[in-house]
Amino acid sequence: MQFGRERGIFNIFRPSNRFSDLSFALHIGLGYLMNFMTTIPFGTVNMTVAETAVKKSKKIAFWFALGAALVQIAQIFIAMKFSTILNRNEDYAQNFIYASIPILLGLALYFFLKKDKPIESDSATSDSRKGFFRGMFISSLNMVNIPFYVFIGGYLAPAKWFHLDNTHILLFSIGTFFGSMTVLMIYIQLAIWIRKRSTVISKHASTIVAILLVVIAIWQTIRLFV
Repeated sequence: MQFGRERGIFNIFRPSNRFSDLSFALHIGLGYLMNFMTTIPFGTVNMTVAETAVKKSKKIAFWFALGAALVQIAQIFIAMKFSTILNRNEDYAQNFIYASIPILLGLALYFFLKKDKPIESDSATSDSRKGFFRGMFISSLNMVNIPFYVFIGGYLAPAKWFHLDNTHILLFSIGTFFGSMTVLMIYIQLAIWIRKRSTVISKHASTIVAILLVVIAIWQTIRLFV
């Protein structure tokens, strides 16, 4: 008995005749560029990674960023994979915004109530595992990425050079991982720079992040009615 190649579970990422090294590089590069640009503006993840770098240490902030970026691979893969289906439902993006508002306000309340602790030096023992899983948790709550990449998937789908098969979506998602990590490392370096030069900002980093999260929540609310 012969089994069709297309039916085997191990053939999900089997290369086809349309795959090429150039195509691989294009999808990785596009993913990198897209997530680099979308991670630069103030958001839940980059603000929290900056607060972590200021209040704890560069090492914990790095592991936070790594956990957050890994979650984004799964989020973006799912969004791109089901972009064709979800784009038929006009209400899905609005539902994600509705869900993001209480999450943003909840995180803002957490940072407002968070007690300031003495700032740890980079030489202090760092709980890397806790930072990693905290990054994964915060990134999981940041659902705004999903409707954005659903839109991107629907927009790019008609292009002959862009493919929505599993392999190319995975490559695109890996590219977004590196784009996100690049921006988050920039935020970490800026936070460390600020910590060394501004004691006031360092002491009130949690409050500043909370205020920014409230501003983002207000902006998301305005988007629903404008």
